[in-house]
Amino acid sequence: MDEDRQTSSALLLRGAAGLLFGLLALAWPGAAFVTLLLLFGIYALVDAFASASFAVAVQHRDNGATFYFIRAVVGLSAGLLAFFFPTLAVYGFSLVVGAWAISAGTAELVLAARLRREGARPWWLGAAGVLALGCGAALLLAPLTGLTGVVEMGGMIAFLALLSGVASISVATRMHGEHGAAHA
Repeated sequence: MDEDRQTSSALLLRGAAGLLFGLLALAWPGAAFVTLLLLFGIYALVDAFASASFAVAVQHRDNGATFYFIRAVVGLSAGLLAFFFPTLAVYGFSLVVGAWAISAGTAELVLAARLRREGARPWWLGAAGVLALGCGAALLLAPLTGLTGVVEMGGMIAFLALLSGVASISVATRMHGEHGAAHA
């Protein structure tokens, strides 16, 4: 698999995982905290794998690969925490998700800037990055508590995952189209 195809496949995987997680989280907004935590754990692990794959694919031509490696490490940590310490308080979960959202937002903004320099219009990716940074900052500065907090946090995470999923699929589709046109 060549580099562009690997890159677009990693983005497509991350996008599909984001859409699936976002839809599941919206479908069951009042779900038990542990269910939300485990769903997030799965999403964070898939996102970590896809981010690491993307970083490896672009590392020799993109100085933003470092942000995707950081995103992968934070995502892996968040996913493993969700599985091995599922009884953490909402406060702890808010901090973990907040850190993950900031790393995800930073990586998406770096990629959006790179794509913009290449002539693309990655507004979905930029919007997802800004939203992720905002959600991450909100979760770190004022962690939500109680059942209301879990439902609100679930909605925020679901919306963030959906937007990030759409952005990743949009970029992957554009890259795949450019790759196909280059070989036509």
